[in-house]
Amino acid sequence: MKWSKDSELKKLAKSKRIVDVAYALGMDLVKIGRNYTWKAHEGSFIISPEKNIFSWFSQGEEMRGCDTIALVQLIKDCSFKEALQFILGRKQRYFMKILSLKRTLSIISLNIQILI
Repeated sequence: MKWSKDSELKKLAKSKRIVDVAYALGMDLVKIGRNYTWKAHEGSFIISPEKNIFSWFSQGEEMRGCDTIALVQLIKDCSFKEALQFILGRKQRYFMKILSLKRTLSIISLNIQILI
């Protein structure tokens, strides 16, 4: 299986706690039982920390079971790439350095195998 930076960054962004991401976006949340609701849309906008998803029931089927990336795209009205940058911040730069190092080591390993 080929290692993909995009899929790894996506996994990392999706693993962030959705409640933390919502607070970072400035959303005013209210805890109701195990879930949270957005005060601006109380009742129709629910965040499930256990499942790490949100659903906005008044906005239709496509807004149900969405992840952290979709939340940032919705609230900030931004692209997928911009949402990843918002969620990952400085960690993305560190991640990119690791990716570069892995590629370099992979090339070195391949060259050594050819020489042997």
